[in-house]
Amino acid sequence: MKNIFRTLIIFTFVLSLLSPGATYARQNEGDKRKFLGVDLQLKESLKSRGIKIIDAVVTAKNTSTLTVTKDDKSYTVLITSDTKFRRHFWGKSTFAEISIGDRVNVWGNWTDDSHTTINAMMIRNLSIMKRFGVIVGNITSKSSTSFVILTNNKGEQTVKFDNSTKFVKKNDTTITYTDVNIGDRVKIKGLWDKTLNTISEVTQVKDYTLPL
Repeated sequence: MKNIFRTLIIFTFVLSLLSPGATYARQNEGDKRKFLGVDLQLKESLKSRGIKIIDAVVTAKNTSTLTVTKDDKSYTVLITSDTKFRRHFWGKSTFAEISIGDRVNVWGNWTDDSHTTINAMMIRNLSIMKRFGVIVGNITSKSSTSFVILTNNKGEQTVKFDNSTKFVKKNDTTITYTDVNIGDRVKIKGLWDKTLNTISEVTQVKDYTLPL
């Protein structure tokens, strides 16, 4: 009787592992971690040591330092070769992506007794998130290297493009920037800074208004 009971338990466990729900849950969790780009060992290390400044504003940027302000107090943030950078959703970032006005979290260690200078272990830029979806809006103005779109839920956004940006019609036919007109409805793929209302590193601009 004990052997039958043990066999039933094992059989039930195996079925649970093979069920679509269980398989989806495991895959979904793996995909979620992969999508967010979370460095779990780094996060655990940050929890166990060091100090943190949460939701500070970048007020100055130099070649190897940042100045950030939190609750009317300014801090100098030292950048080293060991400093890690992350975006809002924990995707990997760089020092170059940080702009004055961005909101950041800083983890590190104090270098002075007055607690005004921090040697940064990691900086998380809350203002930068990689958009794997799209931002859609109507063009309101144009310049030689950027244009402004008005969106339904994000207001005005400045789109900064370069020579690598592809301009296409809605059927993916290649066009040029000069073909795009004020008033056209466009879809943008790029790097969105929600604090500065800019979209940079734009890979594609799709114009839905131009005739095929």
